[in-house]
Amino acid sequence: MFYVFYVNHGFMMVLEIPVLSTVTELNKSIFKAIDVPVDEQFLLLESGESLDNNRALSSYNAGTENNPVYFIRANYMSTSKDFQQLKDKEEREGRPPLEECKRHISHLDILQDPSEIIKCQFEFARNYGTTCDKSLVYCAQIIRDHKLMTNGWTALMSNLDESISRLEKRLERTAGYSEKMKTMCEKGQPMIQNFDSILATLEKILIPAQLLTDGDGTDSGSLSLYGWLASKDADYSVKAIAEHAQKQMNLASEATEIQKAATLLRSVREQSKKTEYRDIKGINKRFAQLEYQLKSMEEVVKRIRSCSDCILQPAPTDLAQSTAFGSQQKEYVLKIVGDMSTIDKAMDSFLQSKNEVLNNIMKRLSGWVKAIYERLNTANSEMRLHENVYDGLKQRLDVVRQVRDAPAMFAIAITEVIRRNAFRKEFDQWLNVFIEKCRQFLKDENHQRTEFFLKLDRHFIRQLFPGMGDMVPNICPDRVKFDEALPKIEAEDIRNLRKNVPELEFFLKADVPQVFSKLMVCDPSIAQSISAAGIRREESFFVRDGSANVGTLTKNFPSSTWLSGDDNIEMSPVLNRGAILMAKGVRASASSASIHDPPRPLTSSLAVTENKEHEREFISSSARSAPINIPMNRADFPRNACVSDADKSSYFSTPDDHFGSLGDDFHKVNHFQDLELNTATAIRTKLLRELAPLRASVQYVSGEALSLKRDIGETQSAFIKEFDELKKDLCEQSSKLVESIKEECSKEVQRQKELHESVVMELQKAIADKDKCLIERDAIIAKHEEDTRNKNVEKESVDRELAEKNKMLEDLQKEADNIKTKNEELSMLLKEQAEKVVAVENEIKERKEECKRLKSEQLSWQEEKEKKCMDPFFVGFEFLANLLKRDLSEDEMNALRIEHDRRTAESTAAICDCLGSDDNSEGSLEEATIKEATIRSDVEKEYKNRMQLLVRGMEERNAKEICRVREEVQSAYDQQVSGYKERILELESRLGNMEFNKSIQAIAGPDASSSGLMTSFPSGAHIQESCMLLNKDCAESSGQVSEEIKEAMEEEDDEDDGIAAVNVNTIATQTRLCLKEMRMMISLLDIHEGCAVLVMWDDVHNSYTVFCSSPTLHFVKESSMKRMGVLGAQKPATRRNLILATITHIEFCQIKKIDNRYKLPMDTKFYRVDIEALPLDSSSYRRRRNE
Repeated sequence: MFYVFYVNHGFMMVLEIPVLSTVTELNKSIFKAIDVPVDEQFLLLESGESLDNNRALSSYNAGTENNPVYFIRANYMSTSKDFQQLKDKEEREGRPPLEECKRHISHLDILQDPSEIIKCQFEFARNYGTTCDKSLVYCAQIIRDHKLMTNGWTALMSNLDESISRLEKRLERTAGYSEKMKTMCEKGQPMIQNFDSILATLEKILIPAQLLTDGDGTDSGSLSLYGWLASKDADYSVKAIAEHAQKQMNLASEATEIQKAATLLRSVREQSKKTEYRDIKGINKRFAQLEYQLKSMEEVVKRIRSCSDCILQPAPTDLAQSTAFGSQQKEYVLKIVGDMSTIDKAMDSFLQSKNEVLNNIMKRLSGWVKAIYERLNTANSEMRLHENVYDGLKQRLDVVRQVRDAPAMFAIAITEVIRRNAFRKEFDQWLNVFIEKCRQFLKDENHQRTEFFLKLDRHFIRQLFPGMGDMVPNICPDRVKFDEALPKIEAEDIRNLRKNVPELEFFLKADVPQVFSKLMVCDPSIAQSISAAGIRREESFFVRDGSANVGTLTKNFPSSTWLSGDDNIEMSPVLNRGAILMAKGVRASASSASIHDPPRPLTSSLAVTENKEHEREFISSSARSAPINIPMNRADFPRNACVSDADKSSYFSTPDDHFGSLGDDFHKVNHFQDLELNTATAIRTKLLRELAPLRASVQYVSGEALSLKRDIGETQSAFIKEFDELKKDLCEQSSKLVESIKEECSKEVQRQKELHESVVMELQKAIADKDKCLIERDAIIAKHEEDTRNKNVEKESVDRELAEKNKMLEDLQKEADNIKTKNEELSMLLKEQAEKVVAVENEIKERKEECKRLKSEQLSWQEEKEKKCMDPFFVGFEFLANLLKRDLSEDEMNALRIEHDRRTAESTAAICDCLGSDDNSEGSLEEATIKEATIRSDVEKEYKNRMQLLVRGMEERNAKEICRVREEVQSAYDQQVSGYKERILELESRLGNMEFNKSIQAIAGPDASSSGLMTSFPSGAHIQESCMLLNKDCAESSGQVSEEIKEAMEEEDDEDDGIAAVNVNTIATQTRLCLKEMRMMISLLDIHEGCAVLVMWDDVHNSYTVFCSSPTLHFVKESSMKRMGVLGAQKPATRRNLILATITHIEFCQIKKIDNRYKLPMDTKFYRVDIEALPLDSSSYRRRRNE
């Protein structure tokens, strides 16, 4: 079951949804239940968080009865008929059946047989005695709806604040786009200029046929880069790109959406902060009033239940008693109907309050809340529009940038394809050579290892050399395939591109792969010389240093990051000669994959002059020439480290050297090797001739070193003798110095030791004194704390006593109210009696007409005379006596009897005189009737005066008695309160003195330990005795007041003893009970808060229940049993079956689930009670405890 509270109607919906459902499925379920579209559903949690449609409902920990999901309909118009019928049905079920009860009472009035009347009264009590419980539950549900409506409104306000905060953060982020758009406009304006020249360059660039697909090709077979770009989008022209970018920049400079959104959010924030809009005024006071009305309804329901229990008592068998019993039961029935009408009126007030709160919320939802959300939606739309302007400007300028970079990017891609094809071919050659050499090397190594291990395995020396049988694994790599999908571009394509677009010559240079030189591994401990390339040709597009176009690609053409606002990023180079000359190249060695750098030759410093001549020669050679064949060996030519980058840029070979297209001029390889060997021999002889002076200088230095060695040997012996003498003198002096230092140190140690012992003794004495002070101080603190606890206990007891007095005053006030209600009932009865008197007058008129018609019948006259002789005053007096239900005094009775006899005699004599004077004359009859009417009017006036006198006397007596009791209780209460206030002031003064003493002691001795507090803390027995003494005082004081109240109540009971027809039997007992024993008596019939009960284990319901004679079950809460240390889930052998306890709280409940813990059927009503242990503080218990 999933609970959703509909805030627009103040109604709780219970939906059946699977456990793993999402919010979208919840929206669909709501649509099926009440026909609200999904777009108009607004779901919130109590914290104000809105539900995400893609999340599961179980992740929110909501949807329970105490924590439902709040549902608000956005565009609320009217209520559907089905939904309104459901609400009306629920309201009808909650109301008491007042009309049915009235019909039942009218049926009772028709019945004449007492047994039938009693039977119908029994049926009334059984049918309608417990119907008001539904009304009580319905009113509690209305209070819950009030709270949930308030929570839903609070959640909506939290969601509104969160929405405003989120939009304000988005406004800050969107406002930053304005600054970025200004920067973009400043950078984009130069980009749009001279855009036609870029398009002209695109028209010059012809795309090779092998790069075009079937859809891109034309009939002629050639297509320019401009034509290819224009063919991709036939709706828009490439020439209009600059115009679109200019329009978007103008739109960005004129954008005012941010200002509108900021104004809207500012107004919304100011309006949402006002308390008159956010808070529902008087809601807390409304809650308090509803709770008070609910408690009063509970009292009314208790009265109805007690009246129904009285009606359900067995009827007497005697006919006379059954008539009186029926009339008494009828009074109970009328009371029940009156209480039902009271509950019905209270329900009207509950429903009216709910409608008022609901109308208040609906006015706010349809008013300023709707307007605020509309303004928030408008602000959000303005920010989205501003973001769209920013995105459009960014995209258009990015297209402009890509078009400007298209020529350079096309040229770089062409050269990169050429370079990768060359690299793949050369790498395959190197890999083949490496695999063959590696396999042969591993084969030879493993063969040598195998032969040696076969010999070592047969010798005992193998134990000293373990692991000699290992073989080198096969580490030869497999041939890999890559760059097979690259387009086939020839060198002729690059030459044509150079001719057509000379501006792109800087980008049309591909660096040589140099796989063999980069992947060559040399031993760094051996000096080797590596020769440079032997062939130069300047018009080739292959260079040995890295080409500048690839190395500076990310710096010169940052098409993806140029809008970041970094001013250090270089713009796209203008296609002119100056920009090409300023571009920086990247060395190929910077990205080389070689394992070790090749070592420098030892003769590099001897060939500086020669290298300078070569450098001048390389720089000056700028004219185009045919390839030059240099007869030198590449392996023996020493590479000079001082050659500049400009020199090295001319060292390159022809493409035929790498693509395998060697001409006929390069097939004599052996001839070139011989020439290189002769050159190396000449260089070696030249170096030996230059090293001859160096050899002579080395010989001279060695001779000087030998003479220096001889001088050192001669002086060594003299130095040793002097060193020994100095050593002896130093030892003697050091020993004397050490002895003197030891003596001084021992003396100083002895002196410090004596001083330390004296200080220790003084400190020990001071510590002992402080310990004594601390012990005394701890004792004083403990004593003060004990006094403080006692005073706190006294204060608590005083507070409890005050609470009891207040409760007693409330009880007295309730009794006074009950007396007032009784007086009102008496006045109602008097009114009824007056109506009966009017009816009697009508009967008298009818009798007069009957006398005129029956003149001839003497018997009828006699009967009429007897009827007329009846004393209505006496009958009224008896009726009044029975009505008031109390005995009159003897003086009143005698006075009334004398007056009655006199009136009777006068009326009888007057009637006899009138009838005896002229029996046959009509005039005498008329006179008799007139006299009789006057007599009757006098009697009725006397009757009314007497009734008023009696009622007035009773009211005055009740008022005097109530005033007397109230004054006595008020005076006793004032005395107690004044005494308690004096004691509280005294305790507060003593507590202030104790705290002041504590602060002084804390300042005097901050190092005091807390051990004294723990040792001097009073034991539980002493505290209990002090509490018992205080309880005795409180009990005596409260006992005096309670005895006074009992005396007043007994006087009222004595006055009412004559009214109630109850047989009183006096029973003498020999057991004397005090007030505490009376409080410990077990209640079996009336279970209320504060009474002592017997708790028993019920195996049927698997729970602890209260033993009572009430038909409604009373279950004990498990939390109360756990507090008392009793667990229900125990074995029968160890379970406590009987427990004496006191009830602290009672809750009325009803079963709403089929499967419940108490195993009760649906809609069963019961009570749940909280209990606490019964304080066994009686006199008999104390005697047993003392024994």
